[in-house]
Amino acid sequence: MPDWWLGAAGVAAWMALTAMFLAMATGSLHAGHASGGEGAEAALTYGVLLGSWAVMVVAMMLPLVRGQARWLALRSLRRRRQHAVATFTVAFLVVWLAFGALAVALLGPVRGELWAVALGLAAAALWQAAPARGRLLRRCATQRAPAVRGSRALRDWAGGGLRSGRRCVGTCAPLMLPMAVAHHPALMVGAALVIASERRRAPNPETRGGRRLEALWIGAAAVAAAIWSLAG
Repeated sequence: MPDWWLGAAGVAAWMALTAMFLAMATGSLHAGHASGGEGAEAALTYGVLLGSWAVMVVAMMLPLVRGQARWLALRSLRRRRQHAVATFTVAFLVVWLAFGALAVALLGPVRGELWAVALGLAAAALWQAAPARGRLLRRCATQRAPAVRGSRALRDWAGGGLRSGRRCVGTCAPLMLPMAVAHHPALMVGAALVIASERRRAPNPETRGGRRLEALWIGAAAVAAAIWSLAG
């Protein structure tokens, strides 16, 4: 299986996130601790947050695109299948990292604010059941057959990753944005369960996207975050 290492990378990323949260809980990891003044501290904080975002994307998103990477690889020359998977994956991650870099920067003023998490989750709940999102979700796994030789093959693999990344950001960005506000394990695990639920194997793929069940879960999380914010 040319895509086996995507699953391994996802498992390793979840392990890294778990270790990070445990370190934060025990106080041995302090994001933003730096020497050299406020400028160095702010730079380190942004770097740490963006690094955490990257690990989170690997944990949550790479397992979702294993099938697409495998599809491209199996339509490539045998000796170039790993190259196809790697090129597709790098292009896919570039889209998510670019989005994360912008999100982490823009949401800096509300970082850690529960009311901002609640608003983000409320927006995600509305988008979750939107018909436009359902149509986009059903297109997520569609790919074009790549060329098998030369620079055209490389361009097709990269193009497949970029298209998949854009569609994935389009469907999942509102659900991921609250995690740019607060890096909390409950948010990540909950979002991962919602994403996995609507992408599970089922007899009729047309019914998986846009279900009210996931929207209700996200809405309940928004209410819980809002109550917690008011109580604090």
